[in-house]
Amino acid sequence: MGDEIVIRVSDEKEETEPYIKSVEDLEQERESATFCSFCEKGNREVGSMIAGKEDVFMCNECVKLAVDIINTEKK
Repeated sequence: MGDEIVIRVSDEKEETEPYIKSVEDLEQERESATFCSFCEKGNREVGSMIAGKEDVFMCNECVKLAVDIINTEKK
């Protein structure tokens, strides 16, 4: 069996389950061409990527999380 990596994005108000990468996730990640600069998921692990300057990328999941954080702070 391979090693597991646990990534937890925490929010003070909401408890979330950890994202556990399986062996399949790690293999997909190795095949990815780009990685999210925030969560480090590969483009094959997420729906889409937004490219920024100088090899900075943000996946659709981190964009949604960022929007949720901004909307919460506005309230």
